[in-house]
Amino acid sequence: MNTQPAPIQAPDAVSAIAAARTLAPTLRDRAAETDALRRLPEENVADMRAAGLFRVIQPARCGGWQMDFHAHLDVVEEISAGCGASGWCLGVLQIHSWVAGLLSQQ
Repeated sequence: MNTQPAPIQAPDAVSAIAAARTLAPTLRDRAAETDALRRLPEENVADMRAAGLFRVIQPARCGGWQMDFHAHLDVVEEISAGCGASGWCLGVLQIHSWVAGLLSQQ
C-alpha cells in the first residue's frame, strides 16, 4: 500500500512569501483574540493551512514544497509581522516537517 501523499504542484518561493504577506493583516486583526485565548485561533491555523504555508520546507516526498531555508524564514517573517504567535507556531511546525523529512524512509 502506498502511504505517500499525492504529488502537488509547488509554487515558487516568491508566491509563498506573497501569500504570507497577504495573510498578515488578517492575522493582525485577530491578535487581541489570540492573546485572550492564549493560543492561536482555529481560523489562523486554517488560513495558514489553506495558503499551504505548512508545506514550505516540508520535503516533496512527504507532500511538501521543499523550498529552501531562506523561503522558510521569509514566510515566517511575513506571518510574524501580522501575528508573532502565529509566526512562532508556523516556524516551529515547519521545522518539525523538515526534520521528519531527514529521517530514513525505513
